[in-house]
Amino acid sequence: MRIKNAQDITDVLKEIDKKVKKIRAKRLVVDSLSSIELFATTFKSMAGDFPVGVINKKLTIMPPPKAIIRRLMYRVVEHFKGLNLTTILTSESQGEGYSRYGVAEFVTDGLITLHYLGMGATNFRSLKIVKLRETKHEEDCLPFEINKKGIRVKEKERIKA
Repeated sequence: MRIKNAQDITDVLKEIDKKVKKIRAKRLVVDSLSSIELFATTFKSMAGDFPVGVINKKLTIMPPPKAIIRRLMYRVVEHFKGLNLTTILTSESQGEGYSRYGVAEFVTDGLITLHYLGMGATNFRSLKIVKLRETKHEEDCLPFEINKKGIRVKEKERIKA
């Protein structure tokens, strides 16, 4: 589903809510969280979440963009948790972090990174479960394949990170 002409994050969340209820969804994938983060400072409701300082009634002081993005991420993740469905959020990473602004990895319950390595004509895909709250999980990188049946993790062929 594409959401067009959304003026605010509340518009985006309302549209998602409608679609989820309409089809009785059990799972939701948001691709990508990075695109929502990029527009965070343009959402009027996000700026309204912070006290705005005024100097001489002429200059408005806004909170830093990272603070707005952090607040947005908390708001979006908490909203999705309230929908009582499994939600997968994709995000592009920047440098050493797991998300563009280094916020998503703190507000989510689980974090899985995907890796792709091409060597000549051979390609390797692996995943690593970085965190999964309240769940004991594998800590090594695990190779996986994607085929017509879906994703299959090859547990016997471990790759040490």
